[in-house]
Amino acid sequence: MIRQKLLKDKELLEKQLFWIELSFNECTKIGIKDTYSIEEFGKFETLCSRYSRGIDFLIRKIFRSLDAYEFENPGTLIDVVNNAHKRGLFEDIERLRIMKDVRTL
Repeated sequence: MIRQKLLKDKELLEKQLFWIELSFNECTKIGIKDTYSIEEFGKFETLCSRYSRGIDFLIRKIFRSLDAYEFENPGTLIDVVNNAHKRGLFEDIERLRIMKDVRTL
């Protein structure tokens, strides 16, 4: 049952990544400038929203599901991130913390 949840979560994460990449490419085309149209501003806002949801999903769903799959005690968000780091899912724990913090700005 947990394995099925992990597979479903992986599929959902891939979909989120697709939408983040789409928004990122649209914003890259707009570039950095002094003023933006309402439509351009909306595209940046959409990118920020998709990024925030993606980071939350990765940490709160995927990493927690992995803990459950490996019979880890449910812990704090810090525990979840530390466990994911120990598994080698990312190299730099500080970078992941920055990514999470950027999402809350």
